[in-house]
Amino acid sequence: MNGNLENDRILKCISCDFSNFNYYADNFTLKLPMYICQNCKLYVTGKSQKEIDKILQHYYDKDFWNEDLENLLESNFTDSYSIGRIKIWKSQTKYCNDILNNSKTILEIGSGHGEAIYNFDKIGYNVTGIEPDKKNVTSINKKLKNSECIVEKAETFSFEKKFDIIWLNHVFEHLTQPIQFLRKISNFLNDSGFIFIEVPSVEKKNDYRQFKTVPHAYNYSKSSLINISKKANYKIIKCDYFRSPKLIEGGINKIFNLFLKKDFFEFYPKILCNKENGENIRLILHKNNVL
Repeated sequence: MNGNLENDRILKCISCDFSNFNYYADNFTLKLPMYICQNCKLYVTGKSQKEIDKILQHYYDKDFWNEDLENLLESNFTDSYSIGRIKIWKSQTKYCNDILNNSKTILEIGSGHGEAIYNFDKIGYNVTGIEPDKKNVTSINKKLKNSECIVEKAETFSFEKKFDIIWLNHVFEHLTQPIQFLRKISNFLNDSGFIFIEVPSVEKKNDYRQFKTVPHAYNYSKSSLINISKKANYKIIKCDYFRSPKLIEGGINKIFNLFLKKDFFEFYPKILCNKENGENIRLILHKNNVL
């Protein structure tokens, strides 16, 4: 496919402005075709903005609440799933250590089950969380002391106040208008503030099948993520690939932690790596007109 359809969302790549897309596969979850930009390797789901918006809206309007999820939210994050998520949150905070040290307020877009907002609140940050699921929000707010989670969608929320950090953990890939979204949220960011984003990476060698089953509007390479951020007028502070630890690395870290009370790998339980092994990409942004 060359991106020549009239009113086609992929007439021109939103990342690199290249106009040569190839059909990649069908997305089994959204039942839409996926295309890949041959220049920056941005994966696009659906042909038009209207098409993907309609399908995603229908998908997220479904009720995903069940007994397992209810038990998860009522466990106070002591279950194995939540413990794993909190470990990843700790890895992310280590990556963001420099910007967190001088920050007090955080806007988390997409609070999910609440592991991040709960733990940020627990260590003294004032956090405002946005989460579309009402039951999630009710459960999260019961656990918070100085923070608040509100029922709202990433695409439609608005605030009068500004924040030191805006936190997006595996949310950005679900947005159908990422450049417009980044421009919008700059209005809610203090001049000295930062944005943290983590998304799955499409560049891991021989690991493309996963993107056929996830409800993502876009799947990003490092270059496409950086290009989009620059188009939205942000300065790239740092951008890196991360992967899960190998069994031997987990053993080394456990022994090191046992004797020295600290991790051998700086961002454990995630490992800084190259693009061929990267499962996720982490990105820190700052307003370009400030720095």
